Amino acid sequence: MKKALVLFGLVLSLFLLTSCSTDDNSGWKPYPVGGLTMVNGYAGSEAVWYIANGRFVQPPYQGLAYKGYGYIGLYTGNRSLDIITNTNEKIVTNANLQVVEDHLYTSFIGGASKENLIHFITDDQRIKLGEEGNNLTNSGLRFFNLTGEDLAVNVKLDDEVVFKDRNSETPASAKNNEQFIAQTSKTYTVSVLDKNGKELAKREQITLDKGRYFSLILVGSNNAEKPYYIGLVKQF
Repeated sequence: MKKALVLFGLVLSLFLLTSCSTDDNSGWKPYPVGGLTMVNGYAGSEAVWYIANGRFVQPPYQGLAYKGYGYIGLYTGNRSLDIITNTNEKIVTNANLQVVEDHLYTSFIGGASKENLIHFITDDQRIKLGEEGNNLTNSGLRFFNLTGEDLAVNVKLDDEVVFKDRNSETPASAKNNEQFIAQTSKTYTVSVLDKNGKELAKREQITLDKGRYFSLILVGSNNAEKPYYIGLVKQF
C-alpha cells in the first residue's frame, strides 16, 4: 500500500509538472526562466530524482542515472531543490537557488553515501574563448572531484597537468573552482592521478569542441563495485 501511494504521488507530480510546462508555452508572453543542469555523481544509488519546489523533475520510472546529467528550465525567483534516491531516501533537502532570467546553473551531487555526500550549485558564466565568429580556438573547461573521499588528485590532458591537487569538493572549493578556463579545442586522453602519481582513472577520445563549455568530473570510490570514473558534462 505504501509503495502504491508513493507511485501515485510520483505520477501526480509528473502530471502537474507536465501541465505547467504546457502552460508555459501557451501564453502570449513567455515566462522568464533560467537553466539548470543536473549532474549525478552519487555512487550510493543507481538513480536520483530532483524535486523543484515540490514537483518532480524526472519521470517516476526514469530517474537521473548515476554518471548521467540532464537539463531543465526553472522559473525565475527563489527555488528550492530536494533530491531523493531510488529507495525514496532524501539526500538533499531545501537547497536554495535564486534563479535569474537567462542565467545558467549546474547542480552537482557526489559521494558514495549520505555520510560523505557532496552537493553544490554553480553559477555558470561564459569566458573569452577566442575571437568571435569562426575564429574560436578554445573550449571552456573545469573539473570537480565528486568522490567524497579524502583524495587529492591531479588531472592530466594528454601529458599536461591542467588541474592540480584537487581534493573532494566543499562548498568553498566548488565556488572557487566554478569558473571555466580556456583550453585548446581538440581530442584528448584524460587521466586522473593521486598524489603519489598512481593512475586512478583514464578516459580516451574526449573531444572538446570549439566554443563549447564542459565540466570534467571524477566519481566513484576505491571499491570494486563502483570504481573511479571520469565523466564529461557538456554544459552549453
